[in-house]
Amino acid sequence: MAQTRNQIVVTIVGAASAFGPTAARDTKLCYAIGKRLAALEQEVVINTGGTGGFPLWVAVAFLNALEHLRKPTAHRVEHYVPESHKSIFQASPEARAELDARSDVFFAGRDMEQRRTVLAQLPAHAVLSIQGGPGTFDELLKAHVARQYIVAVVGSGGASSGSWEGRHVMLPRECTTGPLASADPAADPESMAQAVVDLIVQRQAAHPQLPIAAYPYPVSR
Repeated sequence: MAQTRNQIVVTIVGAASAFGPTAARDTKLCYAIGKRLAALEQEVVINTGGTGGFPLWVAVAFLNALEHLRKPTAHRVEHYVPESHKSIFQASPEARAELDARSDVFFAGRDMEQRRTVLAQLPAHAVLSIQGGPGTFDELLKAHVARQYIVAVVGSGGASSGSWEGRHVMLPRECTTGPLASADPAADPESMAQAVVDLIVQRQAAHPQLPIAAYPYPVSR
């Protein structure tokens, strides 16, 4: 994906299914984030790892909102899945359809380990994280090493808290305090979504130009 002028690129990682006491809130949060990203004046592109759950819910809400606003949906969502999944998509149209036909699918790396490395290193203005387990935490560690700007919904728990089984990843202060740090199931998802989008927009304004992609493993269509 080649960056265009005034474009915002966001990589989204997180749980493949909702869990924990904030599950209902965080599900609503995904839809609220997607709608707000679609409403921005800048063109937004979303990257995910194609695992479903929170990243996909944001992406689908984003695409639906683009259609509602009569904005183009082509090449606005890109899913990166491992080469080992190619045979699944070729054999099962239903598996491909689960990722939404309006999105693009790329095959990145041989397996999930390599795919996580590619996803974490994709040029992006922010890596957004919601809940998640060991795979998400590995992506956050890799993103931190790649000097990505991480927007973690710390209050959603799991990997997005910044800790997993005794390991830790440094998160920006704006994620560990304020709305994104709230573990209250009753916290307003709309306010949290606005906080997420504000951080992404501010980051893009401060660092608009992204580096040219240099994939550590092969990436193909």
